[in-house]
Amino acid sequence: MNVSYSIRPANKYDASALAEILTESWKQAYINLLPTTELNATANREKYAAVFSIMLEDSLNRFLIAHDRKTPCGMIFYRPARDTDSNGFAEIVSLYTLQPYWGKGLGQLLMSKALSEITPIYRGIYLWVFKDNTRARNFYQKNGFYVDGKMKTEKFSNQPQSIRYIKLLNNNLNDLNL
Repeated sequence: MNVSYSIRPANKYDASALAEILTESWKQAYINLLPTTELNATANREKYAAVFSIMLEDSLNRFLIAHDRKTPCGMIFYRPARDTDSNGFAEIVSLYTLQPYWGKGLGQLLMSKALSEITPIYRGIYLWVFKDNTRARNFYQKNGFYVDGKMKTEKFSNQPQSIRYIKLLNNNLNDLNL
């Protein structure tokens, strides 16, 4: 596959494309992690297009969208930390690429672009990932994230666990006051 990626900040006109990327990625990535009926109900493209339209108006929310030529194919969404024990951190809320782009370097490009924006502003970054999502966990570990011991149970009938990964920025290795 000969690809030519471009990454730019998303705007209100990208809400449908972001929703498409998110929901289609979920269906592929979580097929063995979540009950099928709940996964399909949660991965509602129209709902997310409406939600993203509103979220894109909030300056605290930062969405980047990737294209392969003119085809939207990946996204990352970060914002200031929502977890109360992570003051001064950014949170990666979503990082998804469409399944045909898995393993092709697009996720790494999105992560690198986001980190280049986050590093000068925040002292660290965190994200939540399903404990059983080995592919994603390996990706985050490769990018210098590590498990900090925080866990939560997600609201699906099979009660999957999510674990929190963090990454300290600006070589702030002595700053572990999360």
